[in-house]
Amino acid sequence: KPWKSIQKANKAMANDANDGFLLPGDKILFKTGEQFEGNLLINRSGTTEKPIEVSSYGLGEKPIISGSGNIEGGDYFEAIKIINASHILVSNISVKNNRKNTLRYDYGSELSYGIHLLANKWGGVMQDLTFRGLVISEVYGVNLPEVFNDLKVTGIRISSEANENDKTVGIHDVLIENCYFTHIGKAGVWAVHKGTSDPDDDTVNRNQNIVVRNNTFFQTGGSGVILSKTYNGLIENNDFDHTGYSSVDEPRLIGRGSGAWIWSSRNIIAQYNKSYSVRGYADSYGMHIDFGNKDVIFQYNYSEDSEGGFCEILGDNIN
Repeated sequence: KPWKSIQKANKAMANDANDGFLLPGDKILFKTGEQFEGNLLINRSGTTEKPIEVSSYGLGEKPIISGSGNIEGGDYFEAIKIINASHILVSNISVKNNRKNTLRYDYGSELSYGIHLLANKWGGVMQDLTFRGLVISEVYGVNLPEVFNDLKVTGIRISSEANENDKTVGIHDVLIENCYFTHIGKAGVWAVHKGTSDPDDDTVNRNQNIVVRNNTFFQTGGSGVILSKTYNGLIENNDFDHTGYSSVDEPRLIGRGSGAWIWSSRNIIAQYNKSYSVRGYADSYGMHIDFGNKDVIFQYNYSEDSEGGFCEILGDNIN
């Protein structure tokens, strides 16, 4: 018989120490046409040959997983959180997180994620994470902060804590394809890694091997894709349509952001992307190479009606 709640699914996907019981190759499937409110927590790994899959079943509209709504205790920071887990496939669902109820958290009004990937010292390196055929929409924080960089709202957030002594912490081998992002307070996809970089080893404290392809980013408040502290990244065949979007009807759209935005990264290729009607009061170009990058190729891209221009390149960049 079908389970009735996200809480039941969370018990299955907990780690061994918390009595999780899902096995590699198992699937958690949500019924089409339904909405499930809460915080889906994935803390369990599949294998390369047998990933754990979160998807849908039945005919009709994609099921919605929402981190906000009529939830006892208030809204969550994210609808789906994947923490220290590898070999995961998430496909054919819709994700929302329109945070308004602050009962659960009396801080973090500038935070909201559709899907949040988190690697820390308790897990080390997460790897082999695929997101395919998703619709991620209506992801907003409670309100906008005064400072642009303080807003962390993201459709898919890829977050790593700093390396610990001799232990590598990071997220490797991420594929995001054939997804649709719209009405998100800031970024569609955003990769970050804490910790200090090593001038002698470009892989230190950087996430690795991130591919973002064949997606549409429509009316996102910030950039479509932000790759920060990334080693090896491919951004291709995406449509960035009205990134940096703002609206009087939704004041939580930040209204600033290039189609793709690269910072302190290594070995990045962005190709065959299209940027339309990018808007914003600063740093709002078809695509953007910010500070501290090395070996970045932007080729075969198209930009039309982008407020800042085709491409912005800032300082401390090599090749």
